[in-house]
Amino acid sequence: MPKHRHGSVERNLVKRRLRDAVRRALWPVLRTADAQGAPSELVVWATPTCYAASFDALLGDLERIAMRLATPLAPTGGRVVEDRS
Repeated sequence: MPKHRHGSVERNLVKRRLRDAVRRALWPVLRTADAQGAPSELVVWATPTCYAASFDALLGDLERIAMRLATPLAPTGGRVVEDRS
């Protein structure tokens, strides 16, 4: 968890929020993929904007990613890259 000039209390809050949002939004999708034999690894990187985001905003972002992961893989290798613009 990068510090981004925030204290340990704020970092731990963001970690707890992200952990809970991942459990709610991504674990069901990853479990389904794993049951079908598809290996899955996931890295969630907290950006500085995570400190100001509400839990609902974080959950919404992860739900959008989960929907993209749940779709059939593209012929380009199936990599999902989030647009950061």
